[in-house]
Amino acid sequence: MSLRKQLLIVSLLTLALPWAGCQYIREMESALRVDHEAALADGALAVARVLSRKWETSDAPVERPVESDIYAQPLDAPVALDGYPDDWGGARLNLREYVSSAGKSNSLHVQAIAGEDARYLYLFIYVHDDAVTYLDPARGAVHDYVIVRWLTPAAQWRERVIETAAPGAVTARRRDAPDVTDDSLRGFWQASATGYQLELRAIKAEVGTHFGFVVIDGDGVPMDPPLFAGSMTPEFDSAGVLVRQRDDLRSEVAEFADPGERLRVADRNGWMLVSIGELGGNALDGPRSLLTRVYRWILDPELAPRRRTDAVGRMVGADLDEALRGRQATLWYRREDRPGVIVAASAPIVVQGATVGTVTVEQQSAAILTLTHSALTRLVNLTVLATATAAIGLLGFATWLSLRIRRLRNAADGALNSDGRISTVIPGLAARDEIGDLSRSFAGLLEQLRDYTGYLRSLAGKLSHELRTPLAVVQSSLDNLATQPLSSGAQVYADRARDGAQRLGRILVSMSEATRVEQSITTAEREHFDLDALVRGACQGYQDTYSDRVFDYSGAATPLPYYGVPELLLQMIDKLVDNAVDFTATGGRISFALSATVFGYRLSVANEGAPLPPSMQGSLFDSLVSMREGQSQQAHLGLGLFIARLIVEFHSGQISGHNLPGDAGVEFVIDLPNPPDSSAPD
Repeated sequence: MSLRKQLLIVSLLTLALPWAGCQYIREMESALRVDHEAALADGALAVARVLSRKWETSDAPVERPVESDIYAQPLDAPVALDGYPDDWGGARLNLREYVSSAGKSNSLHVQAIAGEDARYLYLFIYVHDDAVTYLDPARGAVHDYVIVRWLTPAAQWRERVIETAAPGAVTARRRDAPDVTDDSLRGFWQASATGYQLELRAIKAEVGTHFGFVVIDGDGVPMDPPLFAGSMTPEFDSAGVLVRQRDDLRSEVAEFADPGERLRVADRNGWMLVSIGELGGNALDGPRSLLTRVYRWILDPELAPRRRTDAVGRMVGADLDEALRGRQATLWYRREDRPGVIVAASAPIVVQGATVGTVTVEQQSAAILTLTHSALTRLVNLTVLATATAAIGLLGFATWLSLRIRRLRNAADGALNSDGRISTVIPGLAARDEIGDLSRSFAGLLEQLRDYTGYLRSLAGKLSHELRTPLAVVQSSLDNLATQPLSSGAQVYADRARDGAQRLGRILVSMSEATRVEQSITTAEREHFDLDALVRGACQGYQDTYSDRVFDYSGAATPLPYYGVPELLLQMIDKLVDNAVDFTATGGRISFALSATVFGYRLSVANEGAPLPPSMQGSLFDSLVSMREGQSQQAHLGLGLFIARLIVEFHSGQISGHNLPGDAGVEFVIDLPNPPDSSAPD
């Protein structure tokens, strides 16, 4: 990881400041919430106590099953009897499912909803029937019909039948007297793709506390008993309770509703009896930026959207469950229909020791959210600004340090040139910090290496110069000794001394050869020539010289013009051939190949024999590296391939060596690019 990234990560430690601030603001918001909850809970408890006294004189049931109950949704406007629920407003979403007497896997499925306005009670029924059978006198009583039963305010039961011969307006008939119609219950029968829809309207003043309906499926083959579905059974018995909004309770609690609050009263089964007021707006309502959402997520990570009513309109929530157990409770939740956080407080309505209902007071937490949001916004904005300033400063400082270190690294990488010379130019020597100390240490080390390398470079020349005179004395003495008569034993020692002197002379020649090549490269002059003719002629000459090896050449069909130093290239080829001959057995093959490439020319020299060891792959062309331990009587100082590399690099080329497939031998590849003046002269 780079120094800049490390310092950038270190700068992130400043984010501990906004974290601590957020924790403080969350504690502050928690305290405000507790106070807010307590205020609402006190208000809900006061309303519950008032209703407890009122409930004692009412005839509302305390406990009952809810399967047969029908809840009359409050309607804002009158409903037209047309068989469609389009004018029911939001109440049409609270359809209730009714399973037929034969269970779910049958041909009859019913959904229904009830509603009321100031004058009428409405009932809308969806009937899903695979075969609708209309009234036909010729068929008798086998047809589809609906029974509606209710209890009047005078405690009298009425039971009416809705049946029709075709879709359209319908009028109820008395079940006990089919020829008698009842204009107080009218409706409209509308056919649908899956069955039919029935919309009914009764006079509200004539319906008491109980109301129910049942749909009879009169198929062509009648069943005994027939299929039915609804809130009651076809037999004449009591219908379920008609749950309605209670105006008497509304008048009692209306004075407790403050602006911006919503007060709801529900019975023990969750049916809403009173709903007063609307929730006020929130300062954070409407489109919010991503940053605002992040702020609210920090403060309210646990809140999730909740529904306060179920599919049929009954109130639900954890606070209501606690209130029905006789305990006060509060609940924070998010609204589904719009942004905002709501706090709700519920209290039980207790009559003679039993909980008969609940009072719920809800309020938008606008004041708390606005206060904490403003505080968090200021805190986070200031902290982000401080963090950004610190990060930019540290990043700039890290960039300056990394630039100094990178310059020092580049100087260290370029201290050793391709020809082995060492440069001691190191930047930052005048700096008085740790990087400056490191630069001065590098400079001192490179100066010592340069002196030592210079000594090694001149050692070969010095040894060659110093040993040449003693070697000449020894050679001349041996030559003079050869003119004198010697015994057979002395002659053997004289021959050995002469061979040793000759080998020592060849060693001195090899030691000074690299120096001569470097000097000749600096003074060499390029010229235009045919590279193909040069390599082809050299290959033929090697065949004459090394007749015990097989040389073959694969070249181009046309001349290959090149601009370079032919003598140096021949010397380079000599070194490669000398290396190949030493490692190729008698009768072995040495192959030359020359071809043109996109960037210039490629020359390869391959020989059969031992492969390159893996340890030599990286240092094959270095100075004083040899693989001929004990393989030849000639002196080899490991300068041949080093000289070849110098010549190739002088021509801006590259040389590499690798083993042939199956380790059958070694191939050296030389890539020579075309220099700018490679074209033949006019």
